[in-house]
Order: sequence, then structure tokens, then C-alpha cells
Amino acid sequence: MDTSPAPLVEARGDVRLPGAARAVERALVLLLGVLMLLIVGLNVANVAGRYLLSMPVPAADEIMTFAMVWGVFLGAAVVTLRGTHLTMDLIVGLLPPAARRAAEVAASLALIGVLGFVALQSLEYIDVIGGIGLTSMAAGLPMAWVHAAIPIGFGLMMVAALLRLFGRRA
Repeated sequence: MDTSPAPLVEARGDVRLPGAARAVERALVLLLGVLMLLIVGLNVANVAGRYLLSMPVPAADEIMTFAMVWGVFLGAAVVTLRGTHLTMDLIVGLLPPAARRAAEVAASLALIGVLGFVALQSLEYIDVIGGIGLTSMAAGLPMAWVHAAIPIGFGLMMVAALLRLFGRRA
């Protein structure tokens, strides 16, 4: 009997994911919560500093933006793992079960290919901006760290799509 907590949103497509995948999902959701708290806390501190003390938090807007970028890509991995991305499945839903499964497999393979391609291309971009030492203007953070959200997020989405494609059907 599985005693792990159920995900907040049930995955579409009745796929049973391994316990390790659920553990990664929970860790990502926790990290996303921490990122959101950081963004809200930094925003409150910045507003209070700006309007009450006339001293805004340096680079707050930039840091909040970078945290949101990471949140988007990590959150996309969670959504992919759960199978809850928005889909246009009107026509696929009308197909008989075998044809529907074939269309879903084709779509998954196309998704995995695109995710892999984008992840590899973004690694090349990170190599370039890391090589020239590009940093953010206000916080002075290496932009390679910020852009690392793309290959990490797309890589996690690719793994999630593979897990869903080859996962056991419930």
C-alpha cells in the first residue's frame, strides 16, 4: 500500500510513476514554494524599504525576475511529470483507443525531441555567455546561472516526458 501523499493535481493519462519520480516532484514543489516565498518576501521588503525608509532593496526587481524565471522552468517540469499541460486533444479524444495511444506516443516523442534540442542549444548559449563573463546589471549575478534554468528545466521536462511515455499504465 502506497502511503505517499497524493499530488495536488491528478496526472492525466493514468500513468503510475516510480516513487523516485514522486520524490523529485515533491522536492521541486517544495523548491517552488520556497522561491515564491523568497519573491513575496523580497517584494514586501522592497516596497517597505522604498516607501517607508526611502531605501529600496538593491537589485530586488532583478533577483525577483530571475527567481520567477527559475520557477517557470522548474514548474514546467512538475506539470510535465503530472501530465497536466494544456493540450488540444479534441481530435485525439475522438480516436479509437489504439489510434489515440499511437497519437499520444507520437506527440510524446516529438515533445522529447524538441525538449532535447532546446536543452542542447541552451547549453551552447550558456557556454558563450559564461565564457565572456556576462553578469546581470544590478545584482552582478553571472547570467550563465540565470540561463541555466533553461537546460535544467527542459532536461527535467524531457525526463518527465520519458517517464510518462514508458511508465506503467494504471
